[in-house]
Amino acid sequence: PAKVVSEIEHSLKMQLIISTLIMTPGAWLAVTAFLPDEFTLPTAASSEPLVVKSWYMFVTVCSGLWGGLLIGLQTEYFTSNRYAPVQDVADACRTGAATDIIFGLT
Repeated sequence: PAKVVSEIEHSLKMQLIISTLIMTPGAWLAVTAFLPDEFTLPTAASSEPLVVKSWYMFVTVCSGLWGGLLIGLQTEYFTSNRYAPVQDVADACRTGAATDIIFGLT
């Protein structure tokens, strides 16, 4: 856990990475333990039911997990004051608001 404010960002990043790494095999265990290998779902689009394999659910969950991780890491890069994009915009703010707006548009 973070003891001081400067450690919060790193703690949040590590929680995101660790939870993704733990949930990936956890999702596989849940899919294999609680879902049948194959099942059918009724669809409104056609009269034939949709055949779904259990590993489809695993891929869906993992897509969300890993997509969320990538979005979180990219968001951190573009919004954290530790990285160059935010530092460059902050430097542009020192000369005035107009410079900052122009810099932000480029």
